[in-house]
Amino acid sequence: MTHFEPGLAPQFQELLERREAQLRDTMAREESEKRSAVDLSNPQEVTDNTELAEEQTQLAVHEMQHEHAARQLEQVRAALRRLEAGQYGLCQSCGGPIEMRRLGARPYAARCMRCQSASEQTGG
Repeated sequence: MTHFEPGLAPQFQELLERREAQLRDTMAREESEKRSAVDLSNPQEVTDNTELAEEQTQLAVHEMQHEHAARQLEQVRAALRRLEAGQYGLCQSCGGPIEMRRLGARPYAARCMRCQSASEQTGG
């Protein structure tokens, strides 16, 4: 089987829902860790420049991880909507089927490999 078939919908729905839950947990954890970090607006709590740099780096890492999880969560939710609408497994750019190999690796993929590559080359 090279392309998605409707009979696989329950498996992919479960996979996507599991990933959605993982991403929500990740975002909650990152938000909690971010709140528990030292308040950089209060310099009296920082003892030296090294500590300040470490705290700023930690905050930046948490923010990047949170943003990545938020983007992926939206992609997962969009894939669940496509699944519900009977459009899952179809490229959002060309309308052709998305390869099973790609869906296996990225079940939230919205484009076939050809369209994804073209999008990346044009920066879109």
